[in-house]
Amino acid sequence: MWHVSIAEYSERQRRTVTRILDQLDRCNARTEQHYSRIRRHERKPYRGQVSVYVPTPEQSDPPDNRRGVFTAWCYSLSQGGMGFISPNSIELDIVVVGIHLPDGQTRWFRGNVVRKREIPNEEFFDYGVAFHAARAAKTAELAGAAS
Repeated sequence: MWHVSIAEYSERQRRTVTRILDQLDRCNARTEQHYSRIRRHERKPYRGQVSVYVPTPEQSDPPDNRRGVFTAWCYSLSQGGMGFISPNSIELDIVVVGIHLPDGQTRWFRGNVVRKREIPNEEFFDYGVAFHAARAAKTAELAGAAS
């Protein structure tokens, strides 16, 4: 399936991204104090491009040629997951997201889409992804506590 990347956004979509990210920053600043007590991992505001790959039965990991990978805007990042926006509708529950490191490398994380909501009056979706490694660590911690 073909998805739109940031480089292909229209001028209108670019303005929309700026407006949405500013709104999310304001909203997150207001709610952070309340939710920080119940979150497992500290959430950091992060405004940057990330790569997103939707696995297929034939290809579970992003291919070396990046075919099927699209870029999106991330606005929040923690050890346990991330939030990003995109005009693309992702129908599967599992994605592989890549964080672009300063040295030019991409660090890939597999995760579950735990939130998908259409942003009202915009042509974008807000996604929340919980990384699998964070879930595995929590399960191991719970198992250790039970013994």
